[in-house]
Amino acid sequence: MSLGRIVFIFLSLFVLVTSVHLYVANAQQLTLMNQEDLYDLPYPGILPDHPLYFIKDLRDKTTLFFTRDIIKGAELNLLNSDKKIAMAEALSIKGKDKLMVDTAIEAETAFLAIPAVLKEAKEQGSSPSSEFILRLKSSNTKHREVLESLVKRLPQVQQKTLNDALQKNVQGMKEIDNIK
Repeated sequence: MSLGRIVFIFLSLFVLVTSVHLYVANAQQLTLMNQEDLYDLPYPGILPDHPLYFIKDLRDKTTLFFTRDIIKGAELNLLNSDKKIAMAEALSIKGKDKLMVDTAIEAETAFLAIPAVLKEAKEQGSSPSSEFILRLKSSNTKHREVLESLVKRLPQVQQKTLNDALQKNVQGMKEIDNIK
């Protein structure tokens, strides 16, 4: 056998063994991922620092006001809350800390309104699906991840205010857990 053939066989075996090992490692890693890691926040659109943001905010509030189905209203609250936490993340990247903190608090306040709406829906005989409750939990976990990363970026003075948003997040999870 020539030296070229031996090198070719050795390299082929090496590539085969390495690729099989990487495939198995990645397959195991995928099964270990939590569902919370898979929750994607929606695109935030216009940020609160934009001059026309008030139109978007008015539209969102009007849509929520005119939504008569309680469960759909809770879903809209979730969407608005998710958008606001994504806005807070984008504002942090832009360096607008004060506006970011205010937006994060708005996001958690909107999220905190959902359990009360769902309790009202349950009293009226329309309970949320288990899929929606799971989505709420995933969203809440994602919010907490974002808030924790935002706290690390803030100066010490502003961290206390954002910690209030984290407390609202914890309260929201407790209230969601109480909905059965």
